[in-house]
Amino acid sequence: MAEGIDGFAKGSVNFTIGKLIDELKAFERFVRLVGGRRNIYVWILALGLILSTVAGAFKLIAWWEAVTAAVHLARVAWALWALRTQSAPR
Repeated sequence: MAEGIDGFAKGSVNFTIGKLIDELKAFERFVRLVGGRRNIYVWILALGLILSTVAGAFKLIAWWEAVTAAVHLARVAWALWALRTQSAPR
């Protein structure tokens, strides 16, 4: 579910602003580096296999994506608010 929410948030920035969320600021590039993505998930699963805690690895992946989605939602809200205030007539 968090993956879907994250995709919706990223898509709304792309649709509204015409850029990927990762192109907005340096913070978003950092979130892309450490946020929930396939390569991070592979490393978590590999560690889970090595440590024999695959179920724990899946739980960590779910939490990792939920945090990533929450951060993206907050940044999308900020970006859309900033766009609205910049384009509002004064």
